[in-house]
Amino acid sequence: MQRTRPISLLILFTIGLALSASNAFAQPSPSTPTRLALEVTFYPGRKPAYETVPGPDSKPSGAWFGLFAHIASWQAPAGAAQVEAVRVVSRVEGNAVRVTVSTLSGSKALENEQQVGTYLIQETDKISIEELREFGIEPLKSN
Repeated sequence: MQRTRPISLLILFTIGLALSASNAFAQPSPSTPTRLALEVTFYPGRKPAYETVPGPDSKPSGAWFGLFAHIASWQAPAGAAQVEAVRVVSRVEGNAVRVTVSTLSGSKALENEQQVGTYLIQETDKISIEELREFGIEPLKSN
């Protein structure tokens, strides 16, 4: 009987270690899908792009667009870097979606990012990023 008790305790201790080890190496659970998508019209006459909107507990995500319409009459200021792409990033914030738009430039790997604007939109809102005109870019639209 006394020999049984140390073996039982050893088995319980081993099970406890195995359970705690499995919890320590468990992957964090992904956030619940939002079932929301951001529709981005990045070039007139082309089909829009759709970006999944991550939840409030997730890292903001999005895409950058290297194809966009330029304003023909626009002249860049002297010494200004040429915009190579427009980045659109989103995330759920409360009952809305926070959308951040920026321009990307650089001679190596789009290493320079300049924020254009941040917008808080509701599910059915449509916005036009008019501030892109300051960079010689036709506004992107979000539906």
